[in-house]
Amino acid sequence: MMLSISKSISRYDNEVRLGNFKKNASEIETLELFNKEVLIVGFGRIGKSLIKRCLGFEMKVNVYDPFVSKEIISQFGGNKIDNLDDGLKSCDYLSLHIPLTEKTKNMINGSKLNSMKKTAIIINTSRGGIINEIDLDNALNEKIIFGIGASIASFLFFFLLGYLSKILSKYAQSKKVWNIINLFISTDLYNNRDDLRIDVQLYTYLKYCIRNNTQYIRNTNYMTPR
Repeated sequence: MMLSISKSISRYDNEVRLGNFKKNASEIETLELFNKEVLIVGFGRIGKSLIKRCLGFEMKVNVYDPFVSKEIISQFGGNKIDNLDDGLKSCDYLSLHIPLTEKTKNMINGSKLNSMKKTAIIINTSRGGIINEIDLDNALNEKIIFGIGASIASFLFFFLLGYLSKILSKYAQSKKVWNIINLFISTDLYNNRDDLRIDVQLYTYLKYCIRNNTQYIRNTNYMTPR
């Protein structure tokens, strides 16, 4: 997702499919990973796998994880930081790999988003509730950050407020969110049958939204459950 968002792969793909590439190509923003700073929050199995790939682009890697020692992080080529706020202010990429708990819920809120660079990209492959969705919505609309890539979300928030189709359409138009459908229907991320059942119901609902929103179809690709 870092590469996809940085190089605006989804936007380029859409413009080619719509036949607008020559007209709009110069308007598409792209960024470089080389020599940029990434902040990995959570240094478990996935965080340790990610750091290897980041170092391949000669990125500076900071790691925030109170439960992992400085020595272990250094062995992997990273730099341990103790203050999350300092790391957010300087990072070009933020990648989240932590569980959703009372302490981590809404960990990334409006004040933290406002402290980040306007060119910052957030990757959330953790639980959706770690980022405050209302604050995220504002950050994207106000261009406080460059974009976000995610594979999950606290979808009940959108459903219970009747906000799902509105927020999806808004994100699709912003062209700053990638894998937005996969946010809700990537069934391979779950381990039990109840979650799988809920995910399939979400997929059915999203298909309805897509069929009844032509603008949404034009701007967004979607993936079926595996």
